[in-house]
Amino acid sequence: MKVLTPSEVVMAAKLATGISGVRAGESAAKLAVVEVDGEAVTYEQLAGGKWKTLFPRTREKMQLIKAWNRIHSPDQVQIKAVLANMAVTVTDGAELWTVTLPSGKVAILEEPDLDTIADVLDRVQTQSKNPVAQQLLLSRDAVRRSLVSVDGQPVDRGNLAKDESWDALFGVVDTMLLGAAWEEAFDAGGDEAVLGEARPVSGT
Repeated sequence: MKVLTPSEVVMAAKLATGISGVRAGESAAKLAVVEVDGEAVTYEQLAGGKWKTLFPRTREKMQLIKAWNRIHSPDQVQIKAVLANMAVTVTDGAELWTVTLPSGKVAILEEPDLDTIADVLDRVQTQSKNPVAQQLLLSRDAVRRSLVSVDGQPVDRGNLAKDESWDALFGVVDTMLLGAAWEEAFDAGGDEAVLGEARPVSGT
């Protein structure tokens, strides 16, 4: 089973035959499984019927879906650690939040304005009706429009709108962790003692 990129997970969720998490996980597992008992398999083969032939038992399919989830989802320990280690500084322009990921990457997020948040939510709704795809798209696009730098290097937000550019910088787990950090800082409240003291900026 290979590790999927964020754009591959979104694609798999969009290809799912339903909107449930099970259907999205099944579609993603089909994309992630590349070999069974030494035989190479493709998504097209698995989607075309080989999935049921190779894994006739419901239990087998669910085990693969759960394995895929474990690989591609941050656990509660990771989430709590990232949120606990967030730090904020207030500049003349905006609040800047430092987020340190388990991978070692350090991202700086800038407070967005309300119009930017609303625009992100509107765009996600039009991009996919699948909740799994929506969750990842929301994390990716909200973070992208707040992202200032990664490991001290400024980022090009416009370039990061390209799937391949984002995938080269962040994996699925890091994307979801950044999304959780973004929500903690700008939605759930974060450090209320300093929130609102600086002027929010509009992302592009």
